[in-house]
Amino acid sequence: MSETYISYSAISDFLRCPGLYRWKYQYRNPKTNCKVEISNPGLILGIIFEVVRKRLSSVTAEQRTLDFALRELDRFFELWLAAFGFNNQEEEEMIRSRGRALLTRFFSKPKYILGENLGGFIKIPYKKSPSIFLCGATDWVEDNGDGTLAIIDFKTGIHEEKANSLQLPIYKYLVEQKFGKPVSKTFYWYLDKDPDPREVYCNSYESDLELVFSHGDSLIKSVENNNFICRESPDWCNDCQKFVQISTGRAKLLYTEMSNSLYPQPKKEYYKIESISS
Repeated sequence: MSETYISYSAISDFLRCPGLYRWKYQYRNPKTNCKVEISNPGLILGIIFEVVRKRLSSVTAEQRTLDFALRELDRFFELWLAAFGFNNQEEEEMIRSRGRALLTRFFSKPKYILGENLGGFIKIPYKKSPSIFLCGATDWVEDNGDGTLAIIDFKTGIHEEKANSLQLPIYKYLVEQKFGKPVSKTFYWYLDKDPDPREVYCNSYESDLELVFSHGDSLIKSVENNNFICRESPDWCNDCQKFVQISTGRAKLLYTEMSNSLYPQPKKEYYKIESISS
């Protein structure tokens, strides 16, 4: 079996609908071999925020200013402009303003600009399997100075994570496995509204991990059997219908993300869904 990556997003989509998992993680446009994604302004804004954050980490400390970050935001905003699929000029101006506000609030905490970040993409073999990995991209991991670590996840959207979200338990497990130190604090920072990161307590950590591996086992079984039946089979659920429109050429291609500037091979296509068929 080829490598399979199990993440918080993959588990969430699989639980929402096994068919949705297939569309998002296995399907590729047969003409371009690209993965496909349904675009919306909030999604693209989050992508651009992450791109700017990575740009900041690639320049010297002296260059990491708010002015530099805002210029980079505008540059990437224009590059990804088509991917937003804006309905009008007013919506474009609103999202651009939101992006500038997110960065301004982010810069109010200099340690996230200049401090040491241990975070990044982590993958751990799933139950010692050589071809299956539990993975996640941690935004910020820091040493507390007392032998423990803290995790901060930056949120750029307007919606909050549910109380039973498995995101931070998965990140806690991954970080502890990688660094061999306990994670004593976990936070979400809702940059759209909160001046400070908000601590979240993983009170049900052990039971949450049991859920992660239970859901992971179900996902792996479906991958092995190539069994991803839509939750509303024999019809398509609302989520799957959107991807059916892409696969049948009834969605508007907005933007094709390239792998990198040196080897510009198509990586992912972003589409706009005009309507959902009944």
